[in-house]
Amino acid sequence: MSSQIYNIRHRGKTLANSRFVYLQHGVQLNDMTDWVISKYFDVFVATGELEAEYLRRVAPVETLNSGLPRLESLQRQPAERETLVFLPTWRFNLHQASNEHFKQSAYFRAIDDLLTDQALLEFLERTDRYLQVKLHPNVEKRAASFRFSERVTRCTASYREALTTAEMVFTDYSSVVLDAAFIGIPVAYYQWDAESFFSEQPYEGRVDYGTEGLGPVFFAQEELVKHIISEEYLSSNARFASRRSKFFKGVDPNRISATIVERMLSL
Repeated sequence: MSSQIYNIRHRGKTLANSRFVYLQHGVQLNDMTDWVISKYFDVFVATGELEAEYLRRVAPVETLNSGLPRLESLQRQPAERETLVFLPTWRFNLHQASNEHFKQSAYFRAIDDLLTDQALLEFLERTDRYLQVKLHPNVEKRAASFRFSERVTRCTASYREALTTAEMVFTDYSSVVLDAAFIGIPVAYYQWDAESFFSEQPYEGRVDYGTEGLGPVFFAQEELVKHIISEEYLSSNARFASRRSKFFKGVDPNRISATIVERMLSL
């Protein structure tokens, strides 16, 4: 069993005579059909009925709607200070870019402009809040390019610590914010490149963030900043609560690991 999936071959040995349980490390928000059918697995763990329905179309027997194992022990934790967390994903077309090319990209400019937004900085100072930016592992080597400050800092904590202690989390497209949503932390999406994002990725979008997202979607920096400085994210929202319930349908937070083990023993 593993949260990563590989076609393992080592010194002549393969998984052909073994059982493999894929625990996943994220949630399939994009159409990864070609990737899924190219892999070997006996169980493919899903988180919620929406993902399970999609996976059953390509893996009807192997799909198990149990939820990711890490969710079972996930709980909100007290924080030393009020913190917002931004978790942007990466862009495939920038993976091999030079530092100069990277700093000229729309991706860099969108993130860096947000980190230095004057209205946002004034809000953080006035309310004694902090914004932590958890860069994608593939972008960590570029961290020095961004203009961090006293109130806007690079997050070096684990994903679990960052998410469970946050007052609010937001991303562009990453499924990592679903961990926060699972325990009731408000989420939002800032998709400055929504029109071009999937044209430059090796997969297609599957989720309509506008109708299925677990928080509001913003396409312009000023819209996101307004949402934050108005503290609108602190207000309860029945629409997003209903979407969360639908998204995670079928997952018993107290029996995630037990459900997986029971399926493993039945193989």
